[in-house]
Amino acid sequence: MELLFKKNVIGYIDNISNEDNWWVHGVFIPNDNFYYYVDFFEAIVCEDGFDEIQFDGELLKDDNWNINDNGDIISIFIPAIYNDGDIFFRYR
Repeated sequence: MELLFKKNVIGYIDNISNEDNWWVHGVFIPNDNFYYYVDFFEAIVCEDGFDEIQFDGELLKDDNWNINDNGDIISIFIPAIYNDGDIFFRYR
């Protein structure tokens, strides 16, 4: 499964589980495009809070985030990606 920002593949999601019916969990495997987004995702999961004014508004639009599941483009909310490779997201 591919993680997309707009039409750009920024990584892959493996070992997907949906145990609580709200959040989907998996292992995120970044590709070279992901490194443009590292600061954004580090800020999202930061426990000190998230200052959205420091990021491009396009990153904050849920409409720009999707997954490609074998050719099916599925809308998701902005995912949370942690430094250890954990990813959590919700379908829209």
